[in-house]
Amino acid sequence: MKFLFLSCHKATELMEKKHHLKLSWVENMQLRLHNTMCGVCALYEKQSAMLEGILKKNLIKENIKIIENEGLTNKIIENISQK
Repeated sequence: MKFLFLSCHKATELMEKKHHLKLSWVENMQLRLHNTMCGVCALYEKQSAMLEGILKKNLIKENIKIIENEGLTNKIIENISQK
């Protein structure tokens, strides 16, 4: 049962990971459970999603290209997965 309860730190990591990668079923459940108990994290998730949407919208609007670097992307994913 302990694996279901996240710290706020781990919850925010999952929120940010969710913007770029698909969360596992367990991670989704952990995050949903945490947000039902922690109003501050629930609010942070809403604000984070809003900022992410604004950034993406403005990147498209300004025709700014995001440079894809597969090596860097893989390294980031490895670091996220290890935590």
